[in-house]
Amino acid sequence: MVDFALQLEQLTTPILSNSEIRTSDLIALLRQVVVDTETIQSLMQVDESHPYGRRVLLNHPKLEVMVATWTRGVPCAPHDHHDSRSAIRVLQGRSHHRMFQCANGKLRQTLSERKTADEILLCPPYQIHAMGDDGADQPLVTLHVYAGSIDNMVVYGESETLIVSGACGAWIPESDLDVVARTEGHVLRDAIPIL
Repeated sequence: MVDFALQLEQLTTPILSNSEIRTSDLIALLRQVVVDTETIQSLMQVDESHPYGRRVLLNHPKLEVMVATWTRGVPCAPHDHHDSRSAIRVLQGRSHHRMFQCANGKLRQTLSERKTADEILLCPPYQIHAMGDDGADQPLVTLHVYAGSIDNMVVYGESETLIVSGACGAWIPESDLDVVARTEGHVLRDAIPIL
């Protein structure tokens, strides 16, 4: 079994010394990570009450690293990562990744792609996206790296737009305690009045 914690420390230390973390740094980090089946199993955190279970491995103001274990048949809600740069590597299974644009009170899908083990997908700052398990033989497990932690994410429900706290994932929270702001319809972040 790979000593994943040690490996992660060795790979992230040089990145954290950079004055700015670029998307290319995130991609390089994900490509260098060595992970075997046993390690993936040890990192999984199932949460069937949400689209994914989340295990945060590093939570630094400049860099966040987390593993998501996806619930089959339950994609996350469309959301943005605020001003964070993001890269995601599929560790196991197959993801269905979609990107959206928000205009005239509606979300419009602009991309639909599927990624399998060891493929990387990107999500630039303020990009609205959603993903989920695409039903491959093995359940979807993904490794996420964010340049800058995501404090307040915009999440899109069926008919509303919310800003949720960092404690909430990419879903509509059960409790209003996780809601920072909300408005009817689909709008961009700047159009949401803060509570």
